[in-house]
Amino acid sequence: MSKASRVPIEISQPEASIVAQIIRDVGPSVLGHFDGCICSRFSIRNVDFVVSCGSSSARGAVISTKSGDYEKVSDLSPIVDAFQEEMSEICGGELPVTARVNE
Repeated sequence: MSKASRVPIEISQPEASIVAQIIRDVGPSVLGHFDGCICSRFSIRNVDFVVSCGSSSARGAVISTKSGDYEKVSDLSPIVDAFQEEMSEICGGELPVTARVNE
């Protein structure tokens, strides 16, 4: 979906769908303020994102939350999928992602 064809966010949507839509609409590069490097840390609605390019630690991302909106890792699936789709365009390939809930 192009950035021009954004879908309005419905507040009645599940929380993970709202976060996934924000990732698609805004993009990780803006959310993480990428400036020649993907290393960043940002949060969207109680979901934390830590991204590493691999120069100082393992290449990949950790998506985590302690919010009561997510009971198990699979609850983060829409967020992980949206993030991986966007990052594959930025990185030119897949970025390893680890999801954590209540850790």
